[in-house]
Amino acid sequence: LQVLLQAGTRPLLIDPGQTDYADPRSVELRKAERHNVVVVAEAYPARPAPRRLGFVSTDTADLTAAELTGEGWGHRRLVLMVRPGPGDGPVWARHAYGLVVDQLSSARASGTTRYFQFPPGTDPLIDGTVMRTRFAEQPGLAVYFPTAETATLTTREIPTGPRSFATGPQLQLRHSAEGARTLYALLVPAAAESDLPTVTVLPGSDATLRLRVAFPSGQVDTLTVDPTAVSARVERS
Repeated sequence: LQVLLQAGTRPLLIDPGQTDYADPRSVELRKAERHNVVVVAEAYPARPAPRRLGFVSTDTADLTAAELTGEGWGHRRLVLMVRPGPGDGPVWARHAYGLVVDQLSSARASGTTRYFQFPPGTDPLIDGTVMRTRFAEQPGLAVYFPTAETATLTTREIPTGPRSFATGPQLQLRHSAEGARTLYALLVPAAAESDLPTVTVLPGSDATLRLRVAFPSGQVDTLTVDPTAVSARVERS
């Protein structure tokens, strides 16, 4: 259920990797909290066994999904990777941007935390419900998330060799409400801040998430995702 992202050869969301197993930090690097996943407070098993729900490819997007379930709780993650329009997007882009949707249900009063690990050298900032890089290098990344989540940035050690480390920022999105919830993270690589879209949550049913993604170029995508049915639709204008 981990999500990794790169633009061309430049990593944007990374796996922390591993170091020499004799190094006590290798235990820390294997924890769920060091990967781009969701952690349900006091719920996840020590060795989770996700079940893949399928993969669908269309002219506009690729969709994949998997789920974890346990006693009194469940987590389903859908990843929708949206293709560029004809003639749009940089030459490195097989996909223009991505949407991660997490549907969680719980019979207990447990919060959730979603983790996103960035490579060393990334210089991010949080602006309302968007975390974005400062675009010191190209391309950068913006992460859009719901107002219901509290966002914090911290730094983590990332192995750069068998016994060498550097620090990289990690975004943590916390949600403390009880019971069922559907959360999203829109991941938009861009060459400059001026290329980033405006994102609006549209009305939908309890089972669906609908987002309007309007780019400065004039392209407008409406994304509809139904985690229960494991389906998604991209409407472009």
